[in-house]
Amino acid sequence: MWNHLDLHARSLWTLARTKLAARRGIGKAMQRQRDEFYSHAWEQAAAQIGASFDHLEGGLYEIRRHGQSTRVWKNYTPHDDPGTLRLAGNKPLVLQKLKQVAPQSPWKTFTIASLDTARKLLDGSPHVVKPARNTGAGSGVTTGVRTLSDLRTSAAIASAFDSTLLIEKQIAGANYRLLFLYGELLEVVRRDPPAIQGDGRSSIRQLVAAENALRREQGWRRAQTMLTVDDDMRRTLSSSGLTLRSVPPADQPVTLKTVINENQAAENEVVDDLCPEIVASCRDCARELGIQLAGVDIITTDPSVPLEQSGGVVLEVNTTPGFYHHLDCDELKCRVAPAILDAALRQSNSSLKSQLNEKWEVAN
Repeated sequence: MWNHLDLHARSLWTLARTKLAARRGIGKAMQRQRDEFYSHAWEQAAAQIGASFDHLEGGLYEIRRHGQSTRVWKNYTPHDDPGTLRLAGNKPLVLQKLKQVAPQSPWKTFTIASLDTARKLLDGSPHVVKPARNTGAGSGVTTGVRTLSDLRTSAAIASAFDSTLLIEKQIAGANYRLLFLYGELLEVVRRDPPAIQGDGRSSIRQLVAAENALRREQGWRRAQTMLTVDDDMRRTLSSSGLTLRSVPPADQPVTLKTVINENQAAENEVVDDLCPEIVASCRDCARELGIQLAGVDIITTDPSVPLEQSGGVVLEVNTTPGFYHHLDCDELKCRVAPAILDAALRQSNSSLKSQLNEKWEVAN
């Protein structure tokens, strides 16, 4: 039986392992692929809208057009202010503000010291445990939490990223990302979980290693991150009666994770026929939070009907949404980057200064 000290120790071990991984091997490869993708996406977008593109330093880019200028860094743009970013990074606060706006999964916050609060939610069905604030890209998230033992392990992992934790009921269905820019829907993509295909000879651990070798070789053209063997992978495999030692038959697809952030570019698909009520509901979420560039994530089993009808939920509303899910794998273009860059230039400081200068000239 683990006590609170054991959980804190496991949390510190997870934190140390995460930081070490970020500085070595797989972490460096992930960072390099992500940087190369955004460099490519921004340079190509600048060319598409007739703007110049300069690399200042460390992945910081300056884009200029007709006396207007803006700066971008990875998925960070000037569209949302620091206060809005701070608000959106606080998942419990966001869920509280959206309580009357869109369907949600039942949730509770807790800490390692108040584990009993979360335990009361466990009813044998799967739950998700995650850090409550200031994380992204699936960091510290564990799915398939059903038992007290699962809860303890997942809480120790999540608390490596934030002392306040969130537990919510895991909703069945596919994951969709709706990207809004100033209320306009730019694109909807269905984001499928990462999967591999059996060859009848190799274990799942070996297939994961082979997939990561391909990702290193092909870079962001295949994926922007590596597959990591973690609790989410073990639980997802276990739900299908598999382990890392299992040898799947030839051509059998194997879903590796429930958290989708490590999927390939080819595992994201554009969706054109989403139910209008879902779009309206997600737009209301972005408006309620005052987010100008918003990635609204939903889970539903049927995207053709309102969330209330399918039992679906709004999962998260993200600022600084990642653009990789919007990569055209054939043309190697980020479909949404030109519109985002064009809007940033139109609202750039240079443009504002120009307007202010004009007002000064009129006043004088």
